[in-house]
Amino acid sequence: MDSLEHTRYAVLRIYNHHVLQMRLHVSENSKEEVCGIVAGINGVSTKVYKVTNVNKSPSRFEMSPRELMEVFLDISQNGEKVIAFYHSHPQGTYYPSERDIHKSFYPNIANIIWAPKKNDWEFKAFFIIQERVSEIPVKVVFS
Repeated sequence: MDSLEHTRYAVLRIYNHHVLQMRLHVSENSKEEVCGIVAGINGVSTKVYKVTNVNKSPSRFEMSPRELMEVFLDISQNGEKVIAFYHSHPQGTYYPSERDIHKSFYPNIANIIWAPKKNDWEFKAFFIIQERVSEIPVKVVFS
């Protein structure tokens, strides 16, 4: 699927309103892992898609296959690319879990992980390539 084929960017650029959308998604569902996709052009976010976690679990997620295909189709039709997958760790840190590392199949797509910090949520982004984790910088863009 060509919405998944693109170059890895050195810096992930996400518009502030997209960060706020993801933060709202994770905070509204703080008892279980949530997940979604960030679409973009040239490494800059254009849209955030919430995707149902079919596991409904506090410690693992699996994106709804039906919704995933709908999102991929929409992204492709809009001439965009998947620039990041995101999910939350409501009971942990924003570092990828062993499961995240073993289930990472798209080395050119960033993994954004949200975790609770005091009374808020924070995130970091990573590339996972052949089970090696590299944190990547995120620049929040204000329009």
